[in-house]
Amino acid sequence: MDRSKHIRSPLCVVFVSAGLSLFVAVPLWGQPGEPTQTDAGGVIRGRGIIVPTAYEEIRYDVGQPLAVLFMAPSGAQVKKGDLLVELDAMALMDQRREQEVRVAKAQGALATVEASLPGARQEATEAVAIGEKALGLARRQLEAYRAAEYPGQEIAATNEVTLAQERAVRLRARSDELEHAYKEQGTKSLEQELLEVRLASIQAQMELFAAENKLQLLKEIARPRRTEELELAVAQKEFELLHAKNELDRITKQGEIDIRIAQIVHEMEKDRLLLLEHQIQSSKLFAPRDGTVFAANEGSIGAPSEAEVRPGDTARPRQVLLRLADLTQLKLDVPLSPAQAQKLAPGHSATIRCDVFPGRTFHGHATGTRVSTNIDAAGNPAPTVVTVRLDDPVTGLRPGIMATVEFDISGAK
Repeated sequence: MDRSKHIRSPLCVVFVSAGLSLFVAVPLWGQPGEPTQTDAGGVIRGRGIIVPTAYEEIRYDVGQPLAVLFMAPSGAQVKKGDLLVELDAMALMDQRREQEVRVAKAQGALATVEASLPGARQEATEAVAIGEKALGLARRQLEAYRAAEYPGQEIAATNEVTLAQERAVRLRARSDELEHAYKEQGTKSLEQELLEVRLASIQAQMELFAAENKLQLLKEIARPRRTEELELAVAQKEFELLHAKNELDRITKQGEIDIRIAQIVHEMEKDRLLLLEHQIQSSKLFAPRDGTVFAANEGSIGAPSEAEVRPGDTARPRQVLLRLADLTQLKLDVPLSPAQAQKLAPGHSATIRCDVFPGRTFHGHATGTRVSTNIDAAGNPAPTVVTVRLDDPVTGLRPGIMATVEFDISGAK
């Protein structure tokens, strides 16, 4: 917070000690005072407010609003590890128990998926092996038909045709001989034999016709049909084998995906449980170092004022609950004119006097400078702020005390 923005109005303070009354007029807290001119004796004077060199904010770091059970009082001196704030974590503990059940369920689901994959893969692998055997059998049947079965059938049918032709030729020749003899002799015995031979010849012709038709059907119909049937059987077995391989691949990939999903769900549930554990642990805030406790709305340490939090209030995420400052390390910012500030190098010694401790002197040194961003109502140039740090741990000084700083530059070149 830029203290030069504070309203400049005097504050009258009366100190009473050992019967002695001291009436002091100091600026309102937060007003560092105006830059002063260098005294004739070679001393630069300025005023500022004493604050700690650093402070730590104790923030509420749980993901949901919780009630405050305990709050270290402002001004309390604490050691590192002391309890500063305790929040009501009963709701978080209930959520943790429910989350533990979810983690157990997710772990069981993962174990089930991992256990089921090997059996499913084994079944699919065996289906592939059976498909490969069935395909091999179908291919061998097709090859056997083409190489042996059909050639044998064709040879047998051709032989039948040949035999039928020879028998038909012989019977025709015998019929011609008997007919010629019957014409010459005309006996009853020749007539009877001629009739029998003619009947046998006709039968032989019919058998020849049947044999020739059988051979033709074998070549033109039976062979293509049987070949197509066997080729279709091979194609079906190839399809079944391809389906079995795809099923094995699907089961493997789906199983791996199911396992991965189950692992992710398990990890998510565990992470939620760890988050709840962290939130439960964060419901108790401990001092990260030795120091003095300041309420969130107390701006004397140079921090922006926040809403005060008390036991019974509801704390919200990222809210400042307390601040912890080390009062053994103090500083003050002193506004000076740019010309004065140029005469002060880092490390320049300073004498510090506080209005509330008359006659008491403190020592410090300049640590750095910065240009103020404020311009007063008269339009004067912005002062340069010199930061002065007190050298030794000082007892009795509290943040917010106005002090006068003197820089001796009589020996400066």
